[in-house]
Amino acid sequence: MNEDRRVQRTRELLQNALLELLETRGYDAVTIQDVTERANVGRTTFYLHYESKEALYRGMHRAEVARIAGAPLTHAELLADDPPARMIAVYAYHWETRDVLRTIYFGKDADVIHRQMRDEAAAQMAAQLGATFAGETFDPPLDVLATFLATSEIGLVTWWIEKHPPHTPEQMAAHFHRLRRGILRETLSYTHDSAN
Repeated sequence: MNEDRRVQRTRELLQNALLELLETRGYDAVTIQDVTERANVGRTTFYLHYESKEALYRGMHRAEVARIAGAPLTHAELLADDPPARMIAVYAYHWETRDVLRTIYFGKDADVIHRQMRDEAAAQMAAQLGATFAGETFDPPLDVLATFLATSEIGLVTWWIEKHPPHTPEQMAAHFHRLRRGILRETLSYTHDSAN
């Protein structure tokens, strides 16, 4: 087994251990010691892969969303009338795991987790939009646009999980897709109009 595969396997063990513990104890009650014991790895090994429990959670969440969503959304998907099925699947995942997510999003480390997730999501979105709309100019700048969109989506999902409004995953994906599409169209048309 090569080193990359070993690293991936260890991360999966740690992520799976955290997920199992979250389902029975809630985020605040789980310690790194609990995770390492459940994964049957040493504490030193944990810190070779993750700097904290928050980093482990973000890695686990990012891996699961990537597994469900697959490749970044294409130009056509971002501007389509309806959200792609894989975007709906990500919203369904959040709804299905809402009880676990509630312990994380409203626990003692919630502020740190939200900030870190916002920054990671904004960087990922900036890279995606920059590649998808290569050659286009954004106004506001791409970092502002990506941070706004990432913050909006995280806030929307957090509100949905907290308040339990009567919106299905399909409806929530459609609402956010419509809002993002409108912002992208406005941003792109504004820069085209300004250039003329």
